[in-house]
Amino acid sequence: MLEINEDNRPVLVGERTNVLGSRKFKRLVAEGEFEAAAEIARAQVKSGAQVIDVCLQDPDREEAADVNAFLERVTKMVKVPLMTRLDGLARSWSSASSGARASRS
Repeated sequence: MLEINEDNRPVLVGERTNVLGSRKFKRLVAEGEFEAAAEIARAQVKSGAQVIDVCLQDPDREEAADVNAFLERVTKMVKVPLMTRLDGLARSWSSASSGARASRS
């Protein structure tokens, strides 16, 4: 958990782990290269990101499977909070919650 206060502002958010905003990330996810996709998050943390923004909402893919596969890998590589967008997973909340549990372990 990241507590935001006057002493640690501004908070730097890594936004390259978004299939809607990064062609490279989208391509890696589409190819099932989740280890390489997680490496993008690691590089952002190494460059100073304090939070990683994750969005896997690709209408052409099975989002729940992508969330689980990506979170399983990224949580082993980075130890900063993840800000995830799970809007499209309302229908399959059990998959989303299992991915969220993986991100906390």
